Amino acid sequence: HTSVHQKLKSNNLQHSVKTMSVGSSLSSTYSTLIQQYLHVLCDDNATFYAERLYGHEKTIHSTYLLATCYYQSNQMKRCRSVLIHNMSLTSQCKNSCYLLSKCCYNL
Repeated sequence: HTSVHQKLKSNNLQHSVKTMSVGSSLSSTYSTLIQQYLHVLCDDNATFYAERLYGHEKTIHSTYLLATCYYQSNQMKRCRSVLIHNMSLTSQCKNSCYLLSKCCYNL
């Protein structure tokens, strides 16, 4: 009985590690795609992946990338909305604060 319990525990741990690596791999892939699309001015593609990344995980980085996509595609109200609704994350990132101020100025 103990060995079965240990195997289940081990399998759960392995599954957690795999899930974490898949999640971080997904985030890394999306982040790279977003930055590349922004660089070549494919705003719609960048926004598509930024929205997926933000839906997957709400972090400082994903919030900033999504707001950047909205800003670059001239969607100032959306950019401001994302940054304000995530103010706890926005306030931790100087670039996000600066982007929020640029949005407010442009509006």
